[in-house]
Amino acid sequence: MTVRARVAILALLAALMSGGGTALAQEGSALPPAELDNLTAQVAAELRCLVCRGQSVLESNSQLAQEMKGVIRDRLAGGETPDEVKAYFVRSYGEYILLRPEARGVSLLVYVLPALALLGGGLLLLRLFGRWTRPAVGAPSESELSSEEQAWLREQIQGK
Repeated sequence: MTVRARVAILALLAALMSGGGTALAQEGSALPPAELDNLTAQVAAELRCLVCRGQSVLESNSQLAQEMKGVIRDRLAGGETPDEVKAYFVRSYGEYILLRPEARGVSLLVYVLPALALLGGGLLLLRLFGRWTRPAVGAPSESELSSEEQAWLREQIQGK
Protein backbone atom coordinates (compact mmCIF):
# COMPACT_ATOMS: atom_id res chain seq x y z
CA MET A 1 0.00 0.00 0.00
CA THR A 2 1.42 3.38 -0.96
CA VAL A 3 1.88 6.30 1.42
CA ARG A 4 -0.84 8.29 -0.36
CA ALA A 5 -3.31 5.45 0.05
CA ARG A 6 -2.47 5.17 3.72
CA VAL A 7 -2.86 8.93 4.18
CA ALA A 8 -6.24 8.80 2.44
CA ILE A 9 -7.40 5.96 4.68
CA LEU A 10 -6.19 7.79 7.79
CA ALA A 11 -7.96 10.98 6.69
CA LEU A 12 -11.18 9.03 6.10
CA LEU A 13 -10.96 7.36 9.51
CA ALA A 14 -10.29 10.69 11.19
CA ALA A 15 -13.23 12.30 9.39
CA LEU A 16 -15.56 9.46 10.40
CA MET A 17 -14.37 9.51 13.98
CA SER A 18 -14.58 13.28 14.36
CA GLY A 19 -18.23 13.27 13.26
CA GLY A 20 -19.41 11.96 16.60
CA GLY A 21 -17.00 9.24 17.60
CA THR A 22 -14.93 11.75 19.56
CA ALA A 23 -17.77 12.70 21.84
CA LEU A 24 -18.62 9.07 22.50
CA ALA A 25 -14.98 8.16 23.12
CA GLN A 26 -14.54 11.02 25.59
CA GLU A 27 -17.67 10.05 27.50
CA GLY A 28 -16.41 6.48 27.90
CA SER A 29 -12.86 7.58 28.70
CA ALA A 30 -11.53 7.23 32.23
CA LEU A 31 -9.03 10.02 31.60
CA PRO A 32 -9.80 13.62 32.50
CA PRO A 33 -9.60 15.99 29.50
CA ALA A 34 -6.38 17.67 30.71
CA GLU A 35 -4.58 14.33 31.07
CA LEU A 36 -5.93 13.18 27.71
CA ASP A 37 -4.54 16.36 26.13
CA ASN A 38 -1.14 15.77 27.74
CA LEU A 39 -0.99 12.16 26.58
CA THR A 40 -2.06 13.19 23.08
CA ALA A 41 0.72 15.81 22.98
CA GLN A 42 3.31 13.28 24.22
CA VAL A 43 2.42 10.71 21.56
CA ALA A 44 2.15 13.37 18.83
CA ALA A 45 5.63 14.65 19.77
CA GLU A 46 7.09 11.19 19.09
CA LEU A 47 5.51 10.75 15.65
CA ARG A 48 6.82 12.28 12.41
CA CYS A 49 4.57 14.43 10.27
CA LEU A 50 4.40 12.85 6.83
CA VAL A 51 3.90 16.22 5.11
CA CYS A 52 6.40 18.45 6.92
CA ARG A 53 10.11 17.62 6.83
CA GLY A 54 11.67 17.19 10.24
CA GLN A 55 8.61 18.14 12.29
CA SER A 56 6.62 16.08 14.71
CA VAL A 57 2.86 15.76 14.46
CA LEU A 58 2.65 18.03 17.51
CA GLU A 59 4.70 20.82 15.88
CA SER A 60 3.09 20.64 12.45
CA ASN A 61 0.11 22.76 11.42
CA SER A 62 -0.70 20.67 8.33
CA GLN A 63 -4.17 19.22 7.84
CA LEU A 64 -2.79 15.68 8.00
CA ALA A 65 -1.07 16.38 11.33
CA GLN A 66 -4.31 17.76 12.76
CA GLU A 67 -6.13 14.61 11.64
CA MET A 68 -3.41 12.41 13.11
CA LYS A 69 -3.75 14.25 16.45
CA GLY A 70 -7.47 13.53 16.34
CA VAL A 71 -6.84 9.83 15.73
CA ILE A 72 -4.30 9.78 18.57
CA ARG A 73 -6.73 11.48 20.94
CA ASP A 74 -9.61 9.18 19.96
CA ARG A 75 -7.53 6.04 20.43
CA LEU A 76 -6.25 7.22 23.82
CA ALA A 77 -9.78 8.14 24.86
CA GLY A 78 -10.88 4.68 23.74
CA GLY A 79 -8.58 3.12 26.32
CA GLU A 80 -5.43 2.37 24.29
CA THR A 81 -2.05 3.04 25.85
CA PRO A 82 0.45 5.44 24.20
CA ASP A 83 2.56 2.44 23.11
CA GLU A 84 -0.45 0.83 21.46
CA VAL A 85 -1.23 4.07 19.60
CA LYS A 86 2.37 4.32 18.37
CA ALA A 87 2.28 0.66 17.34
CA TYR A 88 -0.86 1.41 15.31
CA PHE A 89 0.95 4.13 13.37
CA VAL A 90 4.05 1.95 12.93
CA ARG A 91 1.86 -0.81 11.48
CA SER A 92 0.31 1.71 9.10
CA TYR A 93 3.41 3.66 8.02
CA GLY A 94 6.43 1.67 9.13
CA GLU A 95 9.24 2.68 11.51
CA TYR A 96 9.74 5.91 9.53
CA ILE A 97 6.79 7.44 11.39
CA LEU A 98 8.78 7.38 14.66
CA LEU A 99 11.02 10.39 15.26
CA ARG A 100 13.24 8.25 17.51
CA PRO A 101 13.24 4.71 16.16
CA GLU A 102 14.09 1.82 18.43
CA ALA A 103 17.78 0.91 18.61
CA ARG A 104 17.75 -2.38 16.71
CA GLY A 105 18.82 -3.54 13.27
CA VAL A 106 19.99 -0.77 10.95
CA SER A 107 18.62 1.87 13.35
CA LEU A 108 21.22 0.73 15.86
CA LEU A 109 23.91 2.31 13.66
CA VAL A 110 22.40 5.73 14.28
CA TYR A 111 23.09 5.32 17.98
CA VAL A 112 26.43 3.47 17.81
CA LEU A 113 28.34 5.23 15.01
CA PRO A 114 28.75 8.62 16.76
CA ALA A 115 30.19 6.93 19.86
CA LEU A 116 32.57 4.84 17.74
CA ALA A 117 33.67 7.93 15.79
CA LEU A 118 34.45 9.80 19.03
CA LEU A 119 36.35 6.85 20.44
CA GLY A 120 38.34 6.38 17.21
CA GLY A 121 39.14 10.10 17.03
CA GLY A 122 40.32 10.11 20.64
CA LEU A 123 42.59 7.12 20.06
CA LEU A 124 44.02 8.74 16.93
CA LEU A 125 44.80 11.95 18.84
CA LEU A 126 46.49 10.00 21.65
CA ARG A 127 48.65 8.20 19.14
CA LEU A 128 49.62 11.45 17.39
CA PHE A 129 50.45 13.18 20.68
CA GLY A 130 52.59 10.19 21.64
CA ARG A 131 54.58 10.49 18.41
CA TRP A 132 55.12 14.22 18.86
CA THR A 133 56.50 13.86 22.40
CA ARG A 134 58.89 10.95 21.66
CA PRO A 135 62.45 11.81 20.58
CA ALA A 136 63.25 11.18 16.95
CA VAL A 137 64.64 7.73 16.19
CA GLY A 138 68.38 7.81 15.58
CA ALA A 139 68.93 11.26 17.13
CA PRO A 140 71.87 11.14 19.55
CA SER A 141 71.29 12.10 23.16
CA GLU A 142 73.38 14.89 24.67
CA SER A 143 75.59 12.43 26.55
CA GLU A 144 76.56 10.76 23.26
CA LEU A 145 77.92 14.00 21.77
CA SER A 146 81.51 15.07 22.20
CA SER A 147 82.26 18.23 24.14
CA GLU A 148 82.96 20.11 20.88
CA GLU A 149 79.63 19.02 19.39
CA GLN A 150 77.81 20.03 22.58
CA ALA A 151 79.42 23.50 22.51
CA TRP A 152 78.48 23.93 18.83
CA LEU A 153 74.91 22.83 19.54
CA ARG A 154 74.57 25.32 22.42
CA GLU A 155 75.81 28.14 20.16
CA GLN A 156 73.25 27.20 17.50
CA ILE A 157 70.43 27.12 20.04
CA GLN A 158 71.42 30.48 21.59
CA GLY A 159 71.75 32.08 18.18
CA LYS A 160 75.45 33.03 18.36
